[in-house]
Amino acid sequence: MKKPVSDILQNAEANLRTGQEMAEASAFVVQKRLEKLAGAAVDPIRADHAEIGRMGSEKVEAFTASAGAASHAAFEMGEACTDIARRTTEQLQANLDALSRETNEAKRLALQTEQVAQFWGQAMVDGMALWSQGLSAQAKIMAPLHARVTENAKRLKD
Repeated sequence: MKKPVSDILQNAEANLRTGQEMAEASAFVVQKRLEKLAGAAVDPIRADHAEIGRMGSEKVEAFTASAGAASHAAFEMGEACTDIARRTTEQLQANLDALSRETNEAKRLALQTEQVAQFWGQAMVDGMALWSQGLSAQAKIMAPLHARVTENAKRLKD
């Protein structure tokens, strides 16, 4: 997965906005629901039982979906890390083999320099890929929670 840094930063910014929207919507929903609960304590007959009743089940649904997304993302990232470790191990073994075959000291030094540069270059690429994958996971994990809380906020504004 090769993405320009600008794409990764845009994804990070989008996640930040999503988190901010969730925080604002959550504060609004909590305020409105506390008002409904206070009203229910004063006059239980006229309480908004539908709203009070959905408070628990909707959280279970949203957090279950979020946990499922987190589990899937963790598995995918684990696979990516395993692939990186396998590839890196294979490359390091190939580098050692090439160094052991080289008899000229100057060429061996040049080969080592090239190998180190390739290693660190690949480490940067792998790090960026994992960063991008982590941001994608974050977005998927937040999505069900964001959807639920913003739906609640919209409904409670009416």
